[in-house]
Amino acid sequence: MLNRLITPPIQFGTTDRVQKRIATWQYVLMFVAIAFALRLFLVGVKSLWLDEVLGLNVALRGQALLWAGQSEGYHPPLYYLILERWQLLGHSELSLRMSSVIPGALAVWVGYVLGRVWFGRKVALTATALLAFSPYLVWYSQELRPYALMTLLGLVIILSATKLFSEMSWPYTLLLVVSTTAILYLHYFGVLFIPLQLLLFVVLLAAGQTRWQRLPVWMVAMGLSIAGYWPWLQSPNISRFLGVVLSERNYITLLLNERLGTDLQMGLSFVVVVMAIAAAIGLPIAYFSARWLFNQPQLSSLRRHPAVQVVVITLFVVSLVVIVFPRGYTFKRHLVAFWPFTLIILAWFWPWGQRFGRILAVMLFLSFCATVVNTTLIPKPQWEKANARIIANQQAGDLVILEPSYMRLPFDFYNQGESERLGVRFASAEIETALREHGRIWFITHGADYDSAHQNEAWLNKNAHLVEAYQFYRLKVQLFESGEVRE
Repeated sequence: MLNRLITPPIQFGTTDRVQKRIATWQYVLMFVAIAFALRLFLVGVKSLWLDEVLGLNVALRGQALLWAGQSEGYHPPLYYLILERWQLLGHSELSLRMSSVIPGALAVWVGYVLGRVWFGRKVALTATALLAFSPYLVWYSQELRPYALMTLLGLVIILSATKLFSEMSWPYTLLLVVSTTAILYLHYFGVLFIPLQLLLFVVLLAAGQTRWQRLPVWMVAMGLSIAGYWPWLQSPNISRFLGVVLSERNYITLLLNERLGTDLQMGLSFVVVVMAIAAAIGLPIAYFSARWLFNQPQLSSLRRHPAVQVVVITLFVVSLVVIVFPRGYTFKRHLVAFWPFTLIILAWFWPWGQRFGRILAVMLFLSFCATVVNTTLIPKPQWEKANARIIANQQAGDLVILEPSYMRLPFDFYNQGESERLGVRFASAEIETALREHGRIWFITHGADYDSAHQNEAWLNKNAHLVEAYQFYRLKVQLFESGEVRE
């Protein structure tokens, strides 16, 4: 579609078209298979971490408690409904995480279709390869979380919106309603795909690929999606969610206080102001910028310019480093669903073929290396190994203390009641009583950001004897002994 404004179409004979179509789909299937293999790589080796086990617990408690706001207050119900059914297939890490592996691989195929609609076959093939090898997408396709499915739904939404705006395709319009409703029920960040569709309309309008008359049809489609979402907006869970968001103890509030020196109310006000400015000024700017860009006769040769290639390659390599660097997961996981669109746009600079073949080969190799580093060298918190060590070395009457206390969820998943445990937060006196009654305490801390963990560990080092200590990824396991003989 947009490719016609950038590169003149090339006409092929019937036989050539058939051969190119067969070869194209062979490549697409190959990249989807590679994507599936990369997402399967070591997926069953890493322990489930806190949020993954929390999701399982919410799913097992059922939809009734979730809608009533009595089990989880941060997410809508769709993912937990899927997980409730999926866990019936098995409880191994591999079996459970296949619920993310499969949509993660399917997103590569949908990415090809969208890339072809936007820019044509050659760019779509490059986009498929970039999507398959992306360490960012592989990482979140290996987590028992909703982000791989949100990525797939996001691609379906933008593909459907493109078809609605450009062709008034009614099947795709229906698909748009269903997929938009689904992403709203999947994750609260899914609402961002509504203004993203509006931005897409503005760009297509500037490119002459749509008309104003199609905007009301889209608005009706969004109205139907919101109507389908209305039952959840009336549920008690929404009240709980707003209460959690506005709470002073919300981790987002604490993060704003720590990083920006502001509170949640100021942060939310800032977000509202930015969104209002984006709507009032950003869309007209996007329209005139896109219109000017598509009217440039030299646009088709832009990607061949050495300076442009250097900039694009540099940005891509920097993104690989940032993605693999093991920090900022709270920020990264909420943006992963938008990353495929960046890769599709980047693919325009390296269309499939001999001219950019070497550059693309190097970029894919670097992506592959980053993916391997991500999957092999950056583990999840190793709860399975920690539990195995404790169970193998514990004695009758030993007590396990977890700091912070909510880490009992992944601990219990792997411990299965083999050890007596206690969750503690800001309670050195409770630890003193436990040490006196049990004689031996396994003290487990997660991370190093909790003052209570440091205080309790300091108290134990001062008042008990450290028998042994084990260091696992993100976990510190220490065995303390009182020196008293238990009766």
